Amino acid sequence: MNQRSRRPVSSSRKTRSSRWPLILALVILLLFYYFFMIGDTGLIQYWQLQSHRDQVVREIKNLESEKEKLEYEIEQLINSPDYVEKIAREKYHMKRDDEKVFIVPEK
Repeated sequence: MNQRSRRPVSSSRKTRSSRWPLILALVILLLFYYFFMIGDTGLIQYWQLQSHRDQVVREIKNLESEKEKLEYEIEQLINSPDYVEKIAREKYHMKRDDEKVFIVPEK
């Protein structure tokens, strides 16, 4: 009976071997978190860029609207003498030679 005697595995050896899957899972989760959430290609970066893109698109629409208004005003200034007179009177407080201007003080 020459059998090898089996020694019981120590509890510290059991816990060490059972920690590896946990450590490996933790490392994988941390790498996943970094690459998909924090890194240059992460979701947070994507959301920030998407928000910035939406803001730029709104600004472009506003500028296009303002451009259309200015183009209309240029067209009016070129083709409509009445509009030119209106602007001269309202904005620059001009008058015709045969007109008198009365200034009423405000209280």
